[in-house]
Amino acid sequence: MMSPTAAQPGFLSIDCGGLEEFVSLANITWVMDEEYVTTGQSATVKDSADVSTTSETVRYFPEKIPKNCYELSPAQEGRPYIVRATFHYGNFDNKDRMPQFSLIVDATVMVSAVDEGYYEMYVAAKSDTISVCLARDVSSLTGDPFISALELRPLPLGTTYDTVALSQGFGLFSIYSRDLGSNYSFSLRYPNDTLDRIWLSDTPLNSSIVSTTHEIVERNNNFAPPILLQTAITGTNLSYSVKRSVSSSAKYLVTMHFSEFSPNVTGSGQRVFDIYTNVWQQGLQPWVSNVDIFNLSGGQFMGVELYSTQPITPVNNSIVLNFKSSPNSSYDPIISGIQVLLLTTNPLSNLTSSDDARTIRDIRDYYTINGSFGDPCMPEKFPWTWVYCSLGEGIPRITSIFLSRWALKGVIYSQFDKLLGLTEIHLDGNNLTGMIPEFNPLSNLEVLDLSTNRLTGPIPEFAILTKLQTLNLENNRLSGSIPAALSTLPGLKELYLANNQLEGEVPPALLSKLKAGTLNFTYGGNSQLTCNGESCDLFMAPPSPPSSTDSPPSPPSVPPPPSYATIKRASTLQLFLALLLLFKMQAL
Repeated sequence: MMSPTAAQPGFLSIDCGGLEEFVSLANITWVMDEEYVTTGQSATVKDSADVSTTSETVRYFPEKIPKNCYELSPAQEGRPYIVRATFHYGNFDNKDRMPQFSLIVDATVMVSAVDEGYYEMYVAAKSDTISVCLARDVSSLTGDPFISALELRPLPLGTTYDTVALSQGFGLFSIYSRDLGSNYSFSLRYPNDTLDRIWLSDTPLNSSIVSTTHEIVERNNNFAPPILLQTAITGTNLSYSVKRSVSSSAKYLVTMHFSEFSPNVTGSGQRVFDIYTNVWQQGLQPWVSNVDIFNLSGGQFMGVELYSTQPITPVNNSIVLNFKSSPNSSYDPIISGIQVLLLTTNPLSNLTSSDDARTIRDIRDYYTINGSFGDPCMPEKFPWTWVYCSLGEGIPRITSIFLSRWALKGVIYSQFDKLLGLTEIHLDGNNLTGMIPEFNPLSNLEVLDLSTNRLTGPIPEFAILTKLQTLNLENNRLSGSIPAALSTLPGLKELYLANNQLEGEVPPALLSKLKAGTLNFTYGGNSQLTCNGESCDLFMAPPSPPSSTDSPPSPPSVPPPPSYATIKRASTLQLFLALLLLFKMQAL
């Protein structure tokens, strides 16, 4: 298999649904996606003859689960990356209708309604893996989510993107990147741009083109493509309008790229100008004053970047730049490139606690639970279906597991003990075997339901589970006595032990709580149990025998056990009837 980083360290280029690996004309290695996703199916678009190789196929996801995810690794936690996702519908499903679905990166819904085209997102990795997921309402009838291509590009630390947004926890969308003054018909990207951003050429009508073949040296790590800095637009009344709809309710980062390559400009002060924009002081005051490229860059043939240190808000859904020469300037303003990036409305959401996420994935893999991908708790609208979490303002923690009737097999996995935030565990109605662990580390546990399995061995004392309120162990094959320590659990309100193989005396303290109405307590179907020396089943219907099939037994209909007072009255009545019978026999 080709290495996805053969030509570019850190680059990962995935041809979604592709049938073979290939190397593009730009010397980028494209790999198939089977190593990064485990669900979905491949399909060919209907207009495959008219599109790029990576858009000829898609991977679509007919699975009716909340989200399907690509796991991109290895990533470096804290490092900024470009994540580019491409979507070409091409009527792959013969429905002539673009499906509706969301695009998620890690824990955040980045796009709530994906459209045709590509999304170039800038994010800081929150772990050693970046998850890219497609999500939909499982009841939606709008078609199956799909994706054509997925790219991961590492960014250097200290870029403008990192300084203004990523290091603050926000994400960015590159919505507009223009190489000004160029006249090529193709997009500018790798290898001309080592970061593999996508730039399009543009020259407004009110400007003139200037260019050079001289090599341009970058300054201050602005990482602009050198070829971009070799062309520019200039003019006496230079103006530039961003030809992309922007929202007056959103915030944007604007970066501008310059280089001084005119042979006539040999020193500072010869080309100086101000930049006005409609987004700053209604265009009445300069947004950036006294721009002297020669001075800022350090000389001729050197690149420099200017950017908004704070995100800006457009006016009238537009961004317009006006360049005006200073009074003593000898040469007109000049600009080589511009990029506009949309700032996410809020900081990117936190991932689930790394310890919890690692543990719950181990549990998923141990029991081979399908359909659970990406972050377990986030986004809030698309968690794993069998996990409940506490979200709050901090790091999401897993608080409840609901795996009732999931056909689980094997023992109760020891990793449950590592989910320290658990308050509820529901593993009822499965084929679990072996002994019940103490669950000692789970001091917050309130509900433990292990009923209707094939568990054997004694009942643990659960002495550490002081917050336990409900314990359901019905319909298993548990043996031994009922621990008296259960009566000391201060919060226990429900205790269900019916239909096991328990023996010995039922702890009187539990019967007292049952009599007082402070404990719901069932224990029928255990023929060897005694209650104050009497059979606990004396006046109870016989329980259904344990199932001998591989499927877990259905819960039998068991009447509630008699209270301690009822048992005592029954025993007294039985003694009276026996004495009466003896008296009659003696009379005869």
